[in-house]
Amino acid sequence: MFYKGIALLFLAATVQLHAGWITWTNGTPGVTATGSFDGGSGAYAGTSTAAISAVIDGGSNGVPGISASSFANGDLTNSFLSNFPVNSNGTFTALANSYNNTQDAYLITLNFTGMANGFLPSGTLFTVLDLDSQENYRNVTAFAPGGAQIATPWLSPLGGIAGFLDFSYLVDGVDSTGSFISAPSVSFGGGLYQMIGPAGNESTSLLGFRTTQNLESITLAFDLSNNQTASFAGGGPQIAIGTEAVPEPGTMTMFGIASIAGLLLRLKKK
Repeated sequence: MFYKGIALLFLAATVQLHAGWITWTNGTPGVTATGSFDGGSGAYAGTSTAAISAVIDGGSNGVPGISASSFANGDLTNSFLSNFPVNSNGTFTALANSYNNTQDAYLITLNFTGMANGFLPSGTLFTVLDLDSQENYRNVTAFAPGGAQIATPWLSPLGGIAGFLDFSYLVDGVDSTGSFISAPSVSFGGGLYQMIGPAGNESTSLLGFRTTQNLESITLAFDLSNNQTASFAGGGPQIAIGTEAVPEPGTMTMFGIASIAGLLLRLKKK
């Protein structure tokens, strides 16, 4: 028992995970951004770009569009972020979509041709954070290397209801008090995903997926349901794209120590 306790203590104290999320840098304010994976190497080296087009300025007061976002420290607790590994510097990074009016709309294009192999590898994490009431991503379309539209489903839900996860609750659509959680809806047809915001706001929720095909680019038509008449500004949802969690430097050494401790435990039992 002594040796086994030592092994578990080493693992709990030293094995830490981090993910490589795309960290964005703003270009033309609200219009373009360039990103790269934290610690990106191999197929995840290189750069990605984001841009908006087909902009509808519903209130004639400007459309904030897209911008880089980063969360750290207290922002990483008591929310969906607390359940994801973070970048090597302790931050969680995403691309924010903002608006000034319920009539605002624009097309977002994520382009991955600047990555090492010219595409986003299959198996990458693709998450939509805080998709609230009235906020929608319509006709979400993916294109394969070479530019052909992908007609088959290319997102695999991580869990929950059609990819909907809420780590503050029971991940089954009902919170700890038995109340129903209003979840975004996700559907697929004709090569297009529809991600429609719920009736209410759930700031701790997200849609989590893993890509199942190599992607050259993704387009998302962002808009707001037009059943509100008042103009208002909104922070909007955010898109976070990342690699799997990986052991930090030194972790493999600790796995070796744990293996040795396990061997000693087996020898002691003999």
